[in-house]
Parts: sequence; C-alpha cells; structure tokens
Amino acid sequence: MGKGYPNERFLVDVEWLQARLDDPRLRIIDGRTPQEYASGHIPGATNVSFAMLGTRDTDPAGVDDFNARQVAALRAAGISDDSIVVTYEDFSGTNAARGAWVLDYYGHDDVQMLDGGLKAWVAAGGTLTAEPTAIAPGDFVPRPHPDRLATYRDILDRLDRDDVVILDTRRITEHLGTEFNTARGGTIPGAVHLQWSNNIDGTGTLRAADELRALLAQHGITPDKEIVPFCGGGYRSSHTYIVLKMLGFPNVRNYLGSWGEWGNRPGLPIEARDEPRRAKGDD
Repeated sequence: MGKGYPNERFLVDVEWLQARLDDPRLRIIDGRTPQEYASGHIPGATNVSFAMLGTRDTDPAGVDDFNARQVAALRAAGISDDSIVVTYEDFSGTNAARGAWVLDYYGHDDVQMLDGGLKAWVAAGGTLTAEPTAIAPGDFVPRPHPDRLATYRDILDRLDRDDVVILDTRRITEHLGTEFNTARGGTIPGAVHLQWSNNIDGTGTLRAADELRALLAQHGITPDKEIVPFCGGGYRSSHTYIVLKMLGFPNVRNYLGSWGEWGNRPGLPIEARDEPRRAKGDD
C-alpha cells in the first residue's frame, strides 16, 4: 500500500477489496452499530457491533464469558477458519481495529481492516445498500494466543519493569484523571501516554510508518520492549496494537479490560498526574 509498514497483513485498501469481491471465502464485517449498518453498508457485509462485545472482568471466568460471546458473534457473521476477513467502519477507526485484534488473538491468520473505511469506499465509487446480508453461519474455531491479550494480573506483574511500556491510548483528560466514568480516575502507575488518534491522518487513514515510528520513539516506545496498550474498554488500544504489529513490534498485548476494569476494581493501584510522562530512559 506504499505506507512503509514492514508487516501490512492487517491493512488493505479499497482496490484490494474490490479485486476479491467474488471470492467465496471473503467475509466483510461492518463493525459499526446495527443502526449504522442498516443505514447503508458495503454490499455483502455482515454486521458485528464490536462496541457491544466488551468486558470489565479479565479474571479467567470473565475472559471465558467474553470469548463465548465474541466467537458466537463471529460465527453468526459467517466466519470460518478459511475465511478472508475484512473489517471496516466509517474510517480507519477503533471498532474495525477491534475486529482485527480479536481475530488475531483467536489465531485467525487472514484478517485485515479496510484503510479509510466506508468513507474511502464511497470516494472510490463503491455503492452502498441498506439490505441486510443473508449468510450461513460459519464454523470458526478459536485458538486463543494468551500472549496477545493482557489481564489486570498481567499488568500488575509488569509494573515498574524497564523492559515493559504500559501505554495509555486515551484522551489526555482521561489520562490525567479529570475525565472518567468509573469509580476512580487516573492512570495505571508508570503508564506512558500517547493517544490512539495519532495513528491516523486528517483523511481517516493510517499515517505512514516512518511518521508513527518516529512518534513512538519520542515517547520511549521501541520494539525491544513489551508494549501493553490500554484505553477505556480495549478498543482504542486495539488500534494501537494493530499499528505496533504492522510496524514490526514483536511483543504486544492488548489489555482487554482496560480502564473500565482497572478504575472499577478495588485494590488496584492508580496514579494521578499533572502532566503525562514518557518511558524510563527517554530524554
């Protein structure tokens, strides 16, 4: 796609998608709300409202419950093990990225998000339909990779480690604790702040790899460290997870419960700040 990512398997453009519309293995997943899907979507797309499939409990039972609900929704959307999956929303946003992350976590090797989303599809002359797509359920079998998901226990084990960056991808007001809808505001102790929206440009597509690599390095976010992004519910952090993996970062975990869990779970440490910080050793 010409953006310089060493690993572009999570990203496709409209031209790539249009060339594969007749492939029977193709499953296009609209990650928006059911109402948005009904107002107009890419022909052949099915709807998985990823925003409705979260959890604030990353104890084993909570993750198991999340997996059961998420896998059922993916199968209902027609996804099987051999499917070519493309997720999208209005632009290169967090719900499309959430779909790409969750399928990567489940070990599906052929999932990508549509760069620019519905906006790019329409700009290229693509049509929309309000008719729902009828499709047979898929038989996707998840093969979870625990090293791609972080729980609150994983975070606790990584506090104060110089080889780990806990990355807060929320708005600065959330990071500083002046905006929150949980029992407590603030951030995870030691967390570095870099808002997820820095990943995209003014057109709603992903920025070039060199720009993002330089921005990350300025914040001490480098490939030699394990990076654990989080946000409010694991969606914005999914976006950063996808970007980091495309940039070649080998060790990235998305904190599924994110601040929705951390800020509501008694006993977990929090930090209130007057200004954001960068990773240790970053000048």
